[in-house]
Amino acid sequence: QTRDGGYIVGGGNGGDISVVRLDDNGAIQWQKKYWGNRAEYFGSLQQASDGGFVVTGNSGCIGLRTNPYVFGGPDFWVLKFDSSGNLLWQKTYGGISQDWANSIQQTSDDGYIVAGRALSFPTANGTKNTAFWVLKLDFSGAIQWQKVYGRNNYDEANSVRQTFDGGCVVAGFSQGYGAWVLKLASDGTIGTSCDFIRDTNISEYTDSDVITVDTTASAR
Repeated sequence: QTRDGGYIVGGGNGGDISVVRLDDNGAIQWQKKYWGNRAEYFGSLQQASDGGFVVTGNSGCIGLRTNPYVFGGPDFWVLKFDSSGNLLWQKTYGGISQDWANSIQQTSDDGYIVAGRALSFPTANGTKNTAFWVLKLDFSGAIQWQKVYGRNNYDEANSVRQTFDGGCVVAGFSQGYGAWVLKLASDGTIGTSCDFIRDTNISEYTDSDVITVDTTASAR
């Protein structure tokens, strides 16, 4: 729900990300689609402190990839737009394999915390497995820190929320264990005894080849 009592709704069908802004009675105020030239998937969205919105999802678009010359699968995709749905900036984050963003939240410093799963990076024991991947971004989408969490299992982070102490809590699934919840400090660490964290070292990639269009469906 938005601060004016309305709603913001997002979704996707594997071809684009759609965002619909509703008033308090469910009437459509505006609706837009965002896509590149490959499959794009919706993850989550939130209203930002400036009244706009931030969306995360995944893009397999060649023009949006972190390394546009190496195609290995989808990347994290973060889009920031204003209160009318106009795109302000968008960036992708990822390596040479499949990386999927599932959750985003604005942090108290007006940055963002993003979580999902990554197959692009070795885990702490050096193996290549799907792991929790958490990125801390500043207000413009630049990376402040980035870490993978996992060992030999399939691990996927589904939700991330900032906590009152400035850290965050990440919840997801770990194969063989079930639900997995991590409490992170503000720099992404857990404690000196933790042996399943590894820093990653990708850079964000910005490209202008994302297309935004207005759509015309009506509320019923």
